[in-house]
Amino acid sequence: MMLGLSLLVGIREQLLLGAIWMLIWTTMVLGLLTEMWSRPHQNTDGSYDMTRWSGDLEPVRPGVPWFKLEMEERCQRAMQQSVRRYNYLRRMIPHILGTLSPVAFALPLQV
Repeated sequence: MMLGLSLLVGIREQLLLGAIWMLIWTTMVLGLLTEMWSRPHQNTDGSYDMTRWSGDLEPVRPGVPWFKLEMEERCQRAMQQSVRRYNYLRRMIPHILGTLSPVAFALPLQV
């Protein structure tokens, strides 16, 4: 579709059309990788827990504020949130690369 739009607006350089096609393809593949890595947590009975991602730890007393937790529960919740944040960043690496690849290509063209 992007290649067709490029042709319609009058881009006829083969190298530029090839670059547009490759950048769109890269973005789509990296988006697919993001979707493949972003799976809900599967319970032991085979059902899916839609409140957390695969790799996330079990929530520690959800709905209870931090100040009402015991010290050990606070440490467990801090660890759970840290693992969740790291898991989020790991899952978003392909998304970030897919977003930045066309931008990194287009910046030198602006000069």
